[in-house]
Amino acid sequence: SITTTANINVGQAKMVFVGGGKNVEGRVEVKFNIIPQTITTQDIGENYELNPGKQIVYTGGEIKPTVMYLYSQEKDVSFVVDASKYAYKVKGETEESAPINVGTYLVIATITGSTNSIYHNYTGQVELEFSIVPLDITNDVNYEIENIAAQTYQISKIEPTVKLNLLGEDADGNTTKTLLSIDRDYSVVYENNTTVGTAKAIVSGIGNYTGTKVKSFAINAKDIADIKSDYKKGVLPETTHYVYFQFSYLGNVMKIPTFTSNHYRPLAMDKVQEGLKNAARYAEILTATKQVAFCKDARM
Repeated sequence: SITTTANINVGQAKMVFVGGGKNVEGRVEVKFNIIPQTITTQDIGENYELNPGKQIVYTGGEIKPTVMYLYSQEKDVSFVVDASKYAYKVKGETEESAPINVGTYLVIATITGSTNSIYHNYTGQVELEFSIVPLDITNDVNYEIENIAAQTYQISKIEPTVKLNLLGEDADGNTTKTLLSIDRDYSVVYENNTTVGTAKAIVSGIGNYTGTKVKSFAINAKDIADIKSDYKKGVLPETTHYVYFQFSYLGNVMKIPTFTSNHYRPLAMDKVQEGLKNAARYAEILTATKQVAFCKDARM
């Protein structure tokens, strides 16, 4: 006869052989060890849950999820892990690293047993995938665009600096502002920024951020007197030369610059047409008669 004891869980088990009958007599004991079964990532597949989840929104700090549930469908066993032995790395990398920025990461968990046994019948390390996704700034009140001062009209596009801040609080409850980096955290495009009126700066999150915020700003008409005054003061760069067109405005003849060049040269007809169009734009802004009287100083 053969009997076995302690032959289920990890540890030392024993088999006892007892002889009986005419040809066999005596008793023999044989001891053997049961070692833990190694569990792999493939054994788990997608059967796991992490806290706070498998997809976590970017926070600006380290994000280190822990295992809530780990199961092998093939073996029909749920596992427990060693909470002191978590490790993290970027998926596809070999070196461990702190999960901070948007991307796909792996949490490395060490299995110490199963949920239905006090014995350490299972072992192994598994790599469980999770991702950090961009934070949407669209409706987040913690992200604010600073007010943009009113701008003065110019012929070229008006693109003022746009600052996006993360709002917070210090230990005393005072509001703090952390400036995000343009072209790393957000990009800016402009609308209606070539004429007098209301323009828009559209901020779009990039990198660790997504979504959009919009900030309006005013473009005010430029006083023709300011143009003439600046020119007389030598405010314009010496290497830049303006073509001037004269036109009548409410009965007065005015002389305004229309476009620039770094060198004097004969003015081609297409440049004359371009100048006339720019003069008309000035006239429209000033609610002028739009009647160009004559072209003067057709050189640049």
